[in-house]
Amino acid sequence: KNIDLTFSSKGHSFMSLMVSFLVVTRAKVVYSRYMEGRGHLSSAMRSCREIVQHACILSMFQKTDLIKQWRSDVAFWTIMVL
Repeated sequence: KNIDLTFSSKGHSFMSLMVSFLVVTRAKVVYSRYMEGRGHLSSAMRSCREIVQHACILSMFQKTDLIKQWRSDVAFWTIMVL
């Protein structure tokens, strides 16, 4: 039971081609996931900024310390959500 496990040089060339294809494909998948996550984070940041802007605009004509603290709290907790 003598089994020959040697490969010709064509086999190594084929395997190196397959490994390089798989590495490039994996890199492409990882990059697309990164870009998708980046887009979601950008959207979340834009929404948080709009919430703080709306809070400031809605309380723009009120100058009490309570309103200033409320605006500060809205900004703080909106940032903490991110």
